[in-house]
Amino acid sequence: MTYISIVIPLYNKQDFIIKALESIKAQSYKNFEVIIIDDGSLDKSCKVVDKWLKDNEKLSNSFQIYTQPNQGVSAARNNGVKKAKYSYIAFLDADDYWLSNHLLDLVELIDKYSNDVDMFSTSIQLELDQENISPKLGEYVDYIGIVDFFKVSMISQGFIHSSSVCVKKEIITKYKFPENMKNFEDVATWARISNSKGFAFSYKRSTVYVADAAEASAKVDFLNYIRLEKIFSNIEYNENVLDKYIKKVFLFSILAARVQMPISNYSKELISVFGKSKIVTIYSIIGLLIPKLILKFIRNKRKR
Repeated sequence: MTYISIVIPLYNKQDFIIKALESIKAQSYKNFEVIIIDDGSLDKSCKVVDKWLKDNEKLSNSFQIYTQPNQGVSAARNNGVKKAKYSYIAFLDADDYWLSNHLLDLVELIDKYSNDVDMFSTSIQLELDQENISPKLGEYVDYIGIVDFFKVSMISQGFIHSSSVCVKKEIITKYKFPENMKNFEDVATWARISNSKGFAFSYKRSTVYVADAAEASAKVDFLNYIRLEKIFSNIEYNENVLDKYIKKVFLFSILAARVQMPISNYSKELISVFGKSKIVTIYSIIGLLIPKLILKFIRNKRKR
């Protein structure tokens, strides 16, 4: 029997966390524990969770909430992993939610492929500005099996997300989330874990990624591009494919940052990394030259 520890990092998500918790409660697969790590929330997130736990007293043994001073999402996830008692860890961001079959789909992947890979994921559905979007899966539309992380990530972001992933505890303990990164900490972690092995994937869309809420709260730090590039340089993988993947990640991320940020902030970030990375410098300059309307169109087009 497979038991799963679910880790939820929580920071200022009082309007979203209940939907996430209700989606766990509604899971058809019941062999789990839930570890909520409040990362020093300034809103009523903790009170909202406490009330929900009181209203769902029968679940009190399965759901636990812990608090820590604000240290960032990576520290919250790492702390949750430390407290987990089961061999498999699933992650759910506080503003996302699962469909009722999510854990069952993960367990089916674990049962089939745990001897071959260390990471498992279902397909995701995006909720963008209250619209449901199903990212393209290319040739993997009806696929269940092992996929190459870098190759499928070139197709779309529909294959893997922090809220769709389950990993072996022994592996995520080794490859912890980098706590010196404010962005891309999840991408860096999934890339290091999957490396040349890949990960087990199911086309079933059982994770809903609430993209508008997540993006609104994002804080872009261009130095993270430099840190991410360094992490990628230490991954043993086909150099040509990895190079293409890195360029795509940086291009679309930097262009998305330009959409979100005032030009003064964007310019300061560009200056902070200028000359430290050829790719980041070139793409940051491109972001300055393309009108925001076009960048918004590219961003929304890519999500589909």
